Amino acid sequence: MEYRAIYEKLKQHDRTLTEERFSVDYLNRSKHYLSMCKATGRDISSEAKLNLWLNLLSIGNTWADISASDLTGELKRANYNASIFTELAGEVISTIKLDMYQRAS
Repeated sequence: MEYRAIYEKLKQHDRTLTEERFSVDYLNRSKHYLSMCKATGRDISSEAKLNLWLNLLSIGNTWADISASDLTGELKRANYNASIFTELAGEVISTIKLDMYQRAS
């Protein structure tokens, strides 16, 4: 999976996101993990991909809970955020499944 695509989409949503923060907050790795992957030409590990998926899904679910509890309709941004993170989690799990299928073939 090309983590860059997910990183760039998240960066559009959160302009303060850095590769270091992405590495720590979304991949559950050290802040230098992505630079190491770039330097060695490797993709992120399967475990990092799973961490990315779980973190995106968790954030999406949190935003969905906030949106569901909004009885006044004032928190439209929460629904938008929920959809963004859930969609990205879906992209990640699709690539994880594709990777697994390709390895099995």
